[in-house]
Amino acid sequence: MTQTEDFSKRAVPLASALLGATPSQFTLEDITSTFEWANKYRIYWALTSLDRRSVVIAFRRDGAPLVTTSSSGTAVVSLILTDETGALPDGIGPLRLAEAFRELTVSPQGRVGSPELFKPALPPLEAWIRSNGVPPDVQKKLILQNSTGPTLHADSKNKKWALDFAYFNEHGGIEGWHLEGNERLILSAAQKTIAQNDTLNWPFE
Repeated sequence: MTQTEDFSKRAVPLASALLGATPSQFTLEDITSTFEWANKYRIYWALTSLDRRSVVIAFRRDGAPLVTTSSSGTAVVSLILTDETGALPDGIGPLRLAEAFRELTVSPQGRVGSPELFKPALPPLEAWIRSNGVPPDVQKKLILQNSTGPTLHADSKNKKWALDFAYFNEHGGIEGWHLEGNERLILSAAQKTIAQNDTLNWPFE
């Protein structure tokens, strides 16, 4: 049995306990390759089929499992990122930091608002427009305004930083996030609603 297979088998009962579901009621996926910086950890995502609740579990290659979708998720993700990439945010960069925080502490489903959303290989702007919702021009304005990319505010004197970014979730809503931290920790995270769920179409399914 390979180490990856061992982690996968260990993740199943843990995910089952955390979700309160039997293994037949959820899917388990190794999402390590989603994060290009992940070398020391294997990361698993479990999602229930019925109500789409999820948990994310990270295994250090030689350690115990860490649950990032938990009340201590911010501290856990800080530990993982500094272990993998060094000082925050320089070791990982604003976009990857935004992706890692939101996708590991909440759910991997969704996309950080950035110009990368409109790469040729991804759905075009028109695919995001919901036909039975707010006017298309309003939807387009929302999408473009929130696709400029994460904004980093650095305080080099005090070795602190703040990061603001938009997140397009899989329910057709847009979340606004504000993170604050230092070289070792994400100290706080606040979320606000920019656009309610079902405002936009989610073009990745």
